[in-house]
Amino acid sequence: MFFGHLSIEKIIKSLVVKQTENIPVRTHDLFHLIEIAKIDITEEQSDFMQILMKY
Repeated sequence: MFFGHLSIEKIIKSLVVKQTENIPVRTHDLFHLIEIAKIDITEEQSDFMQILMKY
């Protein structure tokens, strides 16, 4: 699960860079990164992110 979190975090951070054209903040909080990248996620995806956040 740790590597799943890490992979998704890197993908979201790349979307943050694309959206903001800035270096992403140093955080592992997926929800904060999703908010910065202005990504809409479903409730199911949100539930999955909460599971990943434990790792």
